[in-house]
Amino acid sequence: MIVLAISGVIFVSGMALFSGQGAETGFNQAVSDLASELSTQAKSVSANQFYGAQGYSCTSSGSPPRATLGALGNGSSAANSDCLSVGKAFEATAAANDIYIYDVLGNRLSYAGGTATGPASSLAEANPTIATVDGADLTTDYKLGAGLKIISSKVTNLTGQLSSSGLVGYYLDFNSETGDSQSGAVLTAKAYNLNTAGHDVSTAKACVEGTGCSAPDDISLWQLCLESSDTKRHALLNISNSAAGVTTNPKFESCS
Repeated sequence: MIVLAISGVIFVSGMALFSGQGAETGFNQAVSDLASELSTQAKSVSANQFYGAQGYSCTSSGSPPRATLGALGNGSSAANSDCLSVGKAFEATAAANDIYIYDVLGNRLSYAGGTATGPASSLAEANPTIATVDGADLTTDYKLGAGLKIISSKVTNLTGQLSSSGLVGYYLDFNSETGDSQSGAVLTAKAYNLNTAGHDVSTAKACVEGTGCSAPDDISLWQLCLESSDTKRHALLNISNSAAGVTTNPKFESCS
């Protein structure tokens, strides 16, 4: 009986150890997967004319003119020469288990008083907006693995100031080039003072358009503090932006 009791204790202890190791492995893998996804999404930004949304056309319309998606009619072909894919925006809010990824479109041409004046030579001239269309959700919902939860989303601007931000964008740095000649090699990162309680496409869209948030800060670093579902493990995911490109560096350490 004593032998059986000791064996039972060893078995239970072994199972607990195995379970803990499995949870740690799952947590580490989920953080690594997120780092890879953010890096891939940011690096996918290019200045190609917008052909990504199959079944939609894109034209510059409205006042001020912005890249606007519409459904194609039967037998119609896509007409997207007015638009550029200028970036990606990432919505990450505290306590969320998802990161929402938006395609950001811009005008190929710059406009003054509604009249085209030549190719856009800056992000401001491209008049960026999140890609949306009536009757469809074009948002990519990236679900964090292993029950990960976002504890905080913070950014460091170019003067070294740290602040919270629920919306970060990676955009083409036109660098005196125009949308017609962009190489797409260099990105600029911007953070918006979006701190909503949950996912909200319209609020994020207004921020990117410059009507719903303060002017965005140029940033060099975006940090996500992540927590495991059992609250026992934490990781700080650093997403850095420089002339060399976007890099991710997860650190498995305490954060808040």
